[in-house]
Amino acid sequence: MDDHATAKEPGQHQDLAAILAAFEVQVEQYKKQIATLESEKNKSFWQRISGGVAAAALLLGLIATCDSIYTALVTDPEKARIDRLAQFDDTVNSLEKTSEDMQLSPYQDENPGEQYTVVSYSNSQIAIDTSAAEALLQEIPPSYVGIPQLLALMDGAFSEGDFPQAKVFLNIALNKTDDTPLEQAAAERYAGKYFFAVGDVPDARADYLKALDYPIGLGNAAVYLGDLTSYEISANDCGDAMTDMQAFAKVILNPQLSPIIRGQMLAKEHEVLQESGGSCPLNQYAALLPAQ
Repeated sequence: MDDHATAKEPGQHQDLAAILAAFEVQVEQYKKQIATLESEKNKSFWQRISGGVAAAALLLGLIATCDSIYTALVTDPEKARIDRLAQFDDTVNSLEKTSEDMQLSPYQDENPGEQYTVVSYSNSQIAIDTSAAEALLQEIPPSYVGIPQLLALMDGAFSEGDFPQAKVFLNIALNKTDDTPLEQAAAERYAGKYFFAVGDVPDARADYLKALDYPIGLGNAAVYLGDLTSYEISANDCGDAMTDMQAFAKVILNPQLSPIIRGQMLAKEHEVLQESGGSCPLNQYAALLPAQ
């Protein structure tokens, strides 16, 4: 994806046009002054000195104009870009903090009324932050934005049910080529989440499988396959669920997988199988997995 062009500040186009016009006038004046000096060799010493002083003054004005042009073209846009990037970072940090507070609320406050207040405030703040970030991304080159930030924004958009907004963040993440393989795999995983959310099961599975092609390690492979099979069971995609459950079981049974991750993923998958409805043969899936 091409970098977004840095937006000009209000009035910057007019200011730059005025500077360039003044620059052209000063260049012409400087040319005329030099031509005059060269054609007046017969003048007295003091006459030539006074003409030279005028030319020097004109040259200094020319240098000052060049400095103004450099400021208008380079310094000011760079400062504006840095300011916007700082605003973007602050916005994403605010969203992540708000999401964390909302998740912890049930454990920190037993009062249902207080919990409702926290959740209500958090949802409003998340909507504000995702909208602000989306606007700032129009003025920030994608190379300055990390995939983890974009995925955090996708989570915010998902929580608000704003799938078009989530797609904006997803497209930027998928078109980035300057991030690590692990981050690129995470972007493909979130593409799978997005397509499951909008009901496009074939594309969702295809993106999860792309994510699994990256060198992500056994732990992440277990997490990704656990996600995938859960979504497939929910979507009644029973045949693919069986295939991917077999792959999940293979990873879970790998002796090199961390026992902690194995225990966590098995507990989660058994919970999914116990609570899921639909038409898929859940008992056959469960038979592929070791006991907890």
